[in-house]
Amino acid sequence: LTRHNGSDEDCSDILADGDVTYDLKITLTPAAGDLDMELMDYLGNPVSSATSTDDDEFLSLAIPSIVAYRAYRLRVFGFGGATNSYNLEVKLDTRVP
Repeated sequence: LTRHNGSDEDCSDILADGDVTYDLKITLTPAAGDLDMELMDYLGNPVSSATSTDDDEFLSLAIPSIVAYRAYRLRVFGFGGATNSYNLEVKLDTRVP
């Protein structure tokens, strides 16, 4: 995936299952531009973000069963308008009994 210009934002929607932890990671091309990511709830409120100056960003979100099947939006954007190529990795932790 790529952020092509300074005003570009990449968004991905996630319909979250309950009793699952979502681990989201973007891996950047080293020294080519600082990208950050933010996860928002279905109302557009930020619930988690990753804004380090490292080449990778990581965030984790545990979804309890009481809020299962709600939509979340992952937004990848450039710090100060930075551009870069990146890989997005999504992992699901095993359900909690």
